Amino acid sequence: VGALDALTEEYLAFARFPRAQFEEDSVNDMVGAVTEFVRPLAARQGITLDVSTDATVPPMTIDRTLLRQAVLNLIKNGLEAVSQGGALTVTTRRLDDTVEIAVTDTGPGISAEVGERLFEPFFTTKPQGTGLGLSITRQIAEEHGGQVRWSSQPGEGTTFMIALPVKRIERG
Repeated sequence: VGALDALTEEYLAFARFPRAQFEEDSVNDMVGAVTEFVRPLAARQGITLDVSTDATVPPMTIDRTLLRQAVLNLIKNGLEAVSQGGALTVTTRRLDDTVEIAVTDTGPGISAEVGERLFEPFFTTKPQGTGLGLSITRQIAEEHGGQVRWSSQPGEGTTFMIALPVKRIERG
């Protein structure tokens, strides 16, 4: 019942994806709030959670609620991939006119075969997974004019990155 409930919730979120409500906000503050929210869960699982935010990331035009969901999806996947004693690192950094939010885990990594299907709706490798988290994350990144990339070394871990263009509210 719990798995079915989770599937229904994610499916509904995917099906009626809300229109973004963009406001000038701090990506670093949002990332800090999300990581503090999941820190107790990581601690209970024996997972080290490190956060590093780049002070040069400017306030920018984002939908905080949607972007928070995207980052939370990546963190949740990272926590599920890491075993006891593993680590999860969440970082922000500015690269010219782009801001990158990265979530890196020390899990088993992702094979090329699985990697080809990662963003397909309903594709999952988890017994309780819905296969919608990464699809939703990509949809949110694209709604912000950005993209999601990933890299993985089998046996060494995986990094997912949300790259967003630096956009500011036009004041005129």
